[in-house]
Amino acid sequence: MIGRYHAPGSLEGWILVKAEDPKALYEHAGKWAEYLYWETTPVFTDEEAGPICAKIYG
Repeated sequence: MIGRYHAPGSLEGWILVKAEDPKALYEHAGKWAEYLYWETTPVFTDEEAGPICAKIYG
């Protein structure tokens, strides 16, 4: 876990994690799904996203 962030005055929060295996994150979220609503969004650094964008938009 890199950090947890909260929106004051709301029930919203974010957890920023770095995972070598995104399946493990999905499994962890699944274990808590009975109690929490999870929405997972993968994010990439500029260095990681650059080659992907170049491949798509060449």
